[in-house]
Amino acid sequence: MSASVFGTAERVHLVGHSFGGLVAASAALAWPTCWASLTLLCSGPGGLNGGLRDEVLAAAAAVERRGVEWLYQEIGRRDRQRGWRPESPEIEEFLHRRFVANSAESLAAIARHLGQAPDHTAELAALGLPVNVLRGEHDTWPHDVQDRLAAALGTQVVVIADAAHSPAWEQPEETRDALVRLWMS
Repeated sequence: MSASVFGTAERVHLVGHSFGGLVAASAALAWPTCWASLTLLCSGPGGLNGGLRDEVLAAAAAVERRGVEWLYQEIGRRDRQRGWRPESPEIEEFLHRRFVANSAESLAAIARHLGQAPDHTAELAALGLPVNVLRGEHDTWPHDVQDRLAAALGTQVVVIADAAHSPAWEQPEETRDALVRLWMS
């Protein structure tokens, strides 16, 4: 593993957001001594299951046909149906710009992985590494999955009020404070 900002002896806190949570969990499992903790932010222990998995796999095929803008609009429609709207036009513009900067091929590959990745709950619990679960109040990742993950890890889900799937942007101060409290505990 490469050196951290403070050298190879300093362990750092690893945070993975959404699909990045699956990547971060893989890094924690591969190199457990590098990390002071792992925080899964709006993520879960592995791929999605049930009807949501089917939706994600269908979206993988659709985004390749219809494009990234189409997928962004579909996600926005679902967010509005759940009652969540960006707090300001600036946040909405940032989320849009960030999302459409992706390639359809990349999003399709991520969606396929989200539909097929193994559940790593048992391996994460056996690490002996503090693993935190944090999400937005209106996160799109299934809350029951995150709740079961936290219970299996002997922790609780930290919920950021008035945030959806991007709490670091939607509620930056609250997200910062929650992360610091987790890392200081």
